[in-house]
Amino acid sequence: EKVWTTLKNNLSPQTSVTSADQEGKAVLQITYNVTDEQVLSVTSSAEYCEQYVAYACRMSRLLNTPG
Repeated sequence: EKVWTTLKNNLSPQTSVTSADQEGKAVLQITYNVTDEQVLSVTSSAEYCEQYVAYACRMSRLLNTPG
């Protein structure tokens, strides 16, 4: 039997990025609702971990692709 543990963070399901630095980079600070020690405890005892991040944009370049 599998058990799933979900750690919540401070971001809404769709977080808009409205500005970037001079190099065109934008950074979001993700804060989880648990301590670093709790994250380490969960991840070190887990068989498998994943974090899902989605990127959606209009008229933007992803990963420095040409054009």
